[in-house]
Amino acid sequence: MTDLKNNFLYIIPCRAGSQRVKNKNFKDFGGSNLTQIAIDTILGSNESKENIIISSDSNIAKKIAKENKVLYHKRSQKLASNSAKTTDLITDLFENFNIVNKYKYIVLIQPTSPLRETLDIKKTRELIINENKNSLITITNCTFSNPDYLYELNHGKLKKIIKDNKYLKYNAEKLFFRNGAIYITNTNFFLKNNNFIDSKSLCFYRMPLIRSINIDTYDDWEIAEEIYNAKKNIL
Repeated sequence: MTDLKNNFLYIIPCRAGSQRVKNKNFKDFGGSNLTQIAIDTILGSNESKENIIISSDSNIAKKIAKENKVLYHKRSQKLASNSAKTTDLITDLFENFNIVNKYKYIVLIQPTSPLRETLDIKKTRELIINENKNSLITITNCTFSNPDYLYELNHGKLKKIIKDNKYLKYNAEKLFFRNGAIYITNTNFFLKNNNFIDSKSLCFYRMPLIRSINIDTYDDWEIAEEIYNAKKNIL
């Protein structure tokens, strides 16, 4: 477990509803489920169960929390809606649990990134402490940033989005996207600013594309599950 002066609170947001992949946080994924995988990955990084909170409106999530002996935050109907903000649910969580002065950092672990590894959690933890920043995000290189390949589909017709952008074309290795696998922020910064990312005090952790899939569609699901199963069979 990490040093108490740098204690981390891990929040796993997993509401019952999902627009594109029905019940994605709890349906079978490689013999497990996305929520359980998130818990196992955190615990594998030498963290304690009392430092993990599942935030959900689902009875399945409540059962998973009980089975794993981690904390459970019951979301209101408002906080479980499609328009609900993550910052609002974290604020509500702090209001319902006496943890304000217990944790220096908040870590957001979304279940929809099941290929994230315990090593990623360990290294991001070390990074934000060593660099003494308020926030950390995980990033991945934009492999499809070449404008020659970018099109917009409009009324059945394809149109190039960018015709000539030499910066994008020749500096693709310098372009990254935020992959959503891990977010860390200083608790005091969040409470003062109601924001998870401090752009003025931000560090980053690079992850390979193969560990950066964020499940939003059925295609994402199938690709991620195939990679997950392949890695599991190798181990």
